[in-house]
Amino acid sequence: MNGNTTAPVISEPSSTDAPLNRRGGPVVRVELFCRLAPFLIVLWMTSLSTLPALDFWWHIKAGQVILETGAIPVKDIFSFTAAGHPYFLQNWLAEVLLYLVYRAGGPPLVIFFHTLLLIGTALPVYLLAVRRASAIQNAALAACLAVIPLALHSHIRPQAFSFLLFAWFWFVLAEFRSRRTRMLWLLPVLMVAWVNLHGAFVLGIVLILLFIVLDVAARLFHESECFTSLEIRKVVSALVLTCAATLVNPQFLGIYDYVVTTVWHPVALARVTEWQSPDIRSFGDVVRFFAPFFLTTFILIRSKAKPRVEDVGILLAFAVFALTARRNGAWFAMIAGPVIAAYLDLRIGSRADRVEKRKLNLVIAAVLVVCTLLSLPWIQQQLTDQSPERLFLDPSLPLGAANFIEARQLKGHIFHPQSYGDYLIWRLWPAQRTFIDGRVPIFSRELARDYFDILDARPDWELRTQRYGIQYLLLDRNAADQEKLVEAAKKTGWHVLFEDERSVLFTKSRTEAGS
Repeated sequence: MNGNTTAPVISEPSSTDAPLNRRGGPVVRVELFCRLAPFLIVLWMTSLSTLPALDFWWHIKAGQVILETGAIPVKDIFSFTAAGHPYFLQNWLAEVLLYLVYRAGGPPLVIFFHTLLLIGTALPVYLLAVRRASAIQNAALAACLAVIPLALHSHIRPQAFSFLLFAWFWFVLAEFRSRRTRMLWLLPVLMVAWVNLHGAFVLGIVLILLFIVLDVAARLFHESECFTSLEIRKVVSALVLTCAATLVNPQFLGIYDYVVTTVWHPVALARVTEWQSPDIRSFGDVVRFFAPFFLTTFILIRSKAKPRVEDVGILLAFAVFALTARRNGAWFAMIAGPVIAAYLDLRIGSRADRVEKRKLNLVIAAVLVVCTLLSLPWIQQQLTDQSPERLFLDPSLPLGAANFIEARQLKGHIFHPQSYGDYLIWRLWPAQRTFIDGRVPIFSRELARDYFDILDARPDWELRTQRYGIQYLLLDRNAADQEKLVEAAKKTGWHVLFEDERSVLFTKSRTEAGS
């Protein structure tokens, strides 16, 4: 690559350069705030999370089952509509870890653990930005632009482990590309864990392949900073070993069938929101993907340095991937942050020109410390009289109804919205099994059609409930998509058995309702 095509990179100032105040003590520098900014953003955004209705509760129940039985289930045991359907728990290791964390400290510890996972994800992204940026403020801004969409995308579920491992794959490969490390041997080691934590492990393989393909593209464009033949052999060897490492799982080659089934399941593609393509008319999609994408494009176009082929190529690859589904925007953000760090050129004056305002900086530092402490789940719990369930759980969950069903030991089949399914697994299994839940790939198209017809209170909705032997309806009182069914149930002989501010439980039995 020609000398004028690479964005300038300078070394970070030594800690011995810290300015002194008039009394000889160190001051709190602006650079410190820059360094902390990406991590504080992650901490503040994720510490205020609640345990979600979908894609969390059934995972920790699965972790409990695995630990108590010493075996990983290979068929559905949680629903009555897909009972016995082959379904292997690919995320088994994440499920065990999440259950152990929940058992050790309940919702607050789970939220904090999730925050630590995302801070661990932000670290390699930040380090790569620092390596490539011309100044610390540019690195910090680029890292912040990466972690904000990441935090918005990351719900408390096994996918957070994939974010962590993807970021470190990206770091090891980029550092090897820059000839700062030879630790490619870490990739197959990390893959052994990843393949048992979450299905996005295939992105690790994709990332290695991209580095090889983009190096070939760089040669075609006559860029000088390409892999040597020895380095190419090392990357190819790492690819082979990493692919081999994916077989270190209880399913062996069957793990790839799980990935294909999950990604291309017709019900998920047609009905699950996060599997839909992002819509530029949606504010959430703009914040999570379109704004970072257009900002990245603008920075590259306005940069004085000519963008490298590898940078443009990897950005385009993950931008296309992000356009295939809403859930894929986080990967683009993690790639884009370190890439644009090399092309940002914000300047806030030289060290000699800046006057460190010691008192103001100390006040800012104190405010940041207070905000950080207040964001911690345990501090939040001390500052309110709400129960941990009300404070840390998704407010739509049917806590009261689950307590009632458990106390009354109801045995009949319950129809409920999908958003209730995962929590009912956690609270009521094995006494109760779900109609539908977050494990979309195990449910047939016919079941999905019947589910939506009942939920929409179609003319034959009661006939469909009879097909599944439904004796109870558990509905969300505050959900707009269930208002018609609530009204229809009241008009067709269903009787309210339990009701609170969140949910309503109907029974077909007048005698049971009267008791």
